[in-house]
Amino acid sequence: MKMIKRLAIGTLLCASLLGTSAVALADAEMDFEVTAVKYDENGKLLATGTFKNLGDKNIETVTKVDLKLSLGNDAGDFKQVADVYFENIAVHIAPGETTEVTLEFPGVEYYEDATKFSSEEGDWEFTYFE
Repeated sequence: MKMIKRLAIGTLLCASLLGTSAVALADAEMDFEVTAVKYDENGKLLATGTFKNLGDKNIETVTKVDLKLSLGNDAGDFKQVADVYFENIAVHIAPGETTEVTLEFPGVEYYEDATKFSSEEGDWEFTYFE
């Protein structure tokens, strides 16, 4: 009987350690993709993109993200037109959810024959909560 109790206690202890490890290994992870780029009626360059929560924690705010944006034409010529750090973007996304945001790139000259774009996300930080 003592042996069965010890096995039961050992099993419970192992299960609780595994559960604790799973929580400790839980991670916050996010992806961002620019989905559209346009100039508004005042000539300001805007990029619309989607933040997706790939982790298992709720993401509250993108503290900073470095976004490089290039515009190109039908001939295949591309030019990097912006490299901007955006800060404190409220996103409020639960695990598995997405949210769309529009970012404004200040002081970017109008690219006359732009028909294509590419983007590169650099350093970023975000805050999350349990």
